[in-house]
Amino acid sequence: MSAENERPIVIRRVKRGGHGGHHGGSWKVAYADFVTAMMAFFMLLWLISTPDKAKLKGLAEYFTPNPSSPPRPMGASGTQKSQSGAGNSQSRSSSATATQKRSGPNTQVRMIATDIKTAIVTSPQLNSGPSNLLLEPTPDGVRINLMDTATRTMFKGNTANLNEYAEQLLSIISAKIIRSKVKISIEGHTLPTTSEGAGNWSLSSRRAQAAMQAMNANGISSDRFVEVIALAGTRPIYPDQPTRPENRRVTVVLLNESGALPDDASFKF
Repeated sequence: MSAENERPIVIRRVKRGGHGGHHGGSWKVAYADFVTAMMAFFMLLWLISTPDKAKLKGLAEYFTPNPSSPPRPMGASGTQKSQSGAGNSQSRSSSATATQKRSGPNTQVRMIATDIKTAIVTSPQLNSGPSNLLLEPTPDGVRINLMDTATRTMFKGNTANLNEYAEQLLSIISAKIIRSKVKISIEGHTLPTTSEGAGNWSLSSRRAQAAMQAMNANGISSDRFVEVIALAGTRPIYPDQPTRPENRRVTVVLLNESGALPDDASFKF
């Protein structure tokens, strides 16, 4: 074969554009939609398999805003009161300006209060009679009232000694807030009548301190408490029924933290 009849060998390299190194991002969107749908599906299965109606009701109330019912402004700060520790009043007044701008409990305080209510309401031992628990959203945060009822009290007789039931309630409250940085205020209340004698101020002060000491024993450090207040019978829950036992109570106030998550004036427990 002559050299003239030999043809050169040509090698062609074909480049396929667009698919060699980059496959596009459409599959990522589809995968994210799939994961979201599966998450919603499993949450639905969990809700269907939960027989506890109290928990389901709590979840429904949490995700259902009710703007038609504004929070009840009970216990707004600024009223003249007797308290243990004059230094606490200065730290309270220093945050008054920021607190006045708030319209309701922020998200962190709402979630903690909802967990506390669910834990107490779903406990057969703690919720076996008329409710001793009343939660009130306020511009400052959330007020957790531990009240006496006609059948069950918080203290042993007319003393400042917590009974076992009250200690269990404060233990649950402490367990729910111990991991947060929420500041706490405690108020002691007695009946607005003179049936408990002239020592109402002293008794309400000692009861508030007893509640603080119980929370201390459950791991809440002393620097978490902004104030411990004696209010005697000056702020009854039922002003038109001064002898109702619910007016005799200890109130644990979970305070909004400045710069924390958003407030919600429409929130209702």
